[in-house]
Amino acid sequence: METVASETTPAATSFSSLSLSPWICESLDRVRITSPTKIQTLCIPPILRKKNVVGCAYTGSGKTLSFALPIIQNLAQDPYGIFALVVTPTRELAFQVLRRTHAERGR
Repeated sequence: METVASETTPAATSFSSLSLSPWICESLDRVRITSPTKIQTLCIPPILRKKNVVGCAYTGSGKTLSFALPIIQNLAQDPYGIFALVVTPTRELAFQVLRRTHAERGR
């Protein structure tokens, strides 16, 4: 596994700089999410390149969007077949991830 970050890695200034599609960036703007967090800066680009990523961050740091945004973008490009499997340790966390993902998709 390749290490891509350190404690001194700065967060990106925009989601578009992470190679997310314009429609995703516009959706984030509409819900007032304007700049990526450090975990998002570090995880989104390699996930978009279809690399495996393990990220650790505090509660509320944006981990769900770190993996959900690339999944949504890639799924929009090719919506057929099984695309991603998200495993959570509890049912409550699974519902939280589902709600957050649907909110970003505009549901």
